[in-house]
Amino acid sequence: MIPNTEIVLVRAPSGPHSGEFLFSAETVAKADTFYERVRSLAYTRPIPLENMLEIVIRGGGWLVPYTWVEAMPAWLQSPLAGQAVWKWIALALILASFAFLLGRAYRLSHRGSSERPFRRALAQMALPAFILLATPAVAYLALLHLNLRGGVASVFELLATAVIFLAGAWICWRFAPVVAEAVIASPNIPTESIDAHLIRICTRLLGMVAGAALLAVGADRLGLPVYGIIAGLGVGGLAIALAAQPTVENLIGGFTLFADKPIRVGDSCRCGSDEGTVESIGIRSTRIRGADRTLTTIPNAALSKMSVVNFAQRDRMLIKTVVGVRYETSPEQLRYLLVKFREMLRGHPSIHADSARAQFVGFGASSLDIEVSAFVLTRGGAEFLSIREDVLLRIMDLVEQSGTGFAFPSQTLYFGRDGGLDPNRTQAAEAQVRQWRDEGRLPLPNFSPEQRQQMRGSVASPPPGSAEAPTAKSSLSPTNS
Repeated sequence: MIPNTEIVLVRAPSGPHSGEFLFSAETVAKADTFYERVRSLAYTRPIPLENMLEIVIRGGGWLVPYTWVEAMPAWLQSPLAGQAVWKWIALALILASFAFLLGRAYRLSHRGSSERPFRRALAQMALPAFILLATPAVAYLALLHLNLRGGVASVFELLATAVIFLAGAWICWRFAPVVAEAVIASPNIPTESIDAHLIRICTRLLGMVAGAALLAVGADRLGLPVYGIIAGLGVGGLAIALAAQPTVENLIGGFTLFADKPIRVGDSCRCGSDEGTVESIGIRSTRIRGADRTLTTIPNAALSKMSVVNFAQRDRMLIKTVVGVRYETSPEQLRYLLVKFREMLRGHPSIHADSARAQFVGFGASSLDIEVSAFVLTRGGAEFLSIREDVLLRIMDLVEQSGTGFAFPSQTLYFGRDGGLDPNRTQAAEAQVRQWRDEGRLPLPNFSPEQRQQMRGSVASPPPGSAEAPTAKSSLSPTNS
């Protein structure tokens, strides 16, 4: 302790000045009080500059020579809250210039459109970039050249440090979309696809991590209890995670859609009861534009659990219809129609020939039913409709050409004398059944093994006269049944 004073020197126990004698923290804290006690006393020896405190309060840095300060009116040199009045005026002008340029940067950050996402993301970096660059410049002018001191300087330095770290975290957040949109600008990645959204969310997560790390460093620099804050965020994060469970579920559903890729943007599909074209696939939900132009939003969690039919993945499209002709159609007319239908389908250039089918499938309530099916060699919906229309019109022409017509629900009432049943054929049938019963060969309820063996191959197929029938005549053995 310096004799007759409260000034204390202590030996530094550690650090870069270990072993040296330095003013104690209490002495430094009372420095202003000590000065107030002695400021009115006369100097004990000659010194180059008297009233150093007044010079510091009134003067500035090398950009503001002291001769300029001395030339100012006395009211500008007078102290106000520990600073000369001219310093407050200069600080206000610096902050006004900063605010003006900040407004221009704000307007610049709102340029761009959704049609050009990369330019929009780049423009959104303007505001945090300006703050990050301009704040150190303002702090440099205020602290070094305006020579702010005391509590005002401490507060200003504290605010400048906080703003710099906040702007750094902000620019990390804004730089992530720039990187994402630069990658998405590749022609192989649609802007609204699940791939694009996944790239965006991954880059944003990285930006958030970088921004959070920068905020932690800034908080430590400002003396905040970073570890306590992180622990509190951990507890709060658990509560937020529980509250945001549906959002997290949709996020996981989005990753599932990315992994499986059942649908892509532009695909025509059916998801549950909704059918339409996929307009966008986001991380939280998928939007489908219906045929009536309505937009349906389906959460990804629900979409990942339902069956999804992707029409766009078809390499062919199916034509399938049942042609019902009148019951008055003769068997030969029906055979003629089957042949002509098959010829038309196999000869059509837009039809897959091996898949062409025209089969007589049954007796309807009012019609003889012919099922026509074939695959069209197209994946486009509009082209498929045109080809199907052409095939149906050709079917109409062939039905008319055959001399028959399309059936429609109707009833025909015939007036005539009922000839009854043929007695000769009735007696012959009854005699045959009696013979089977007497000989023990009645094939009811089932045929015997010998009868099954005898019947095998006894029916001529294809029928005689068919183009696929064998040329050599085969003798068909008569059956006893």
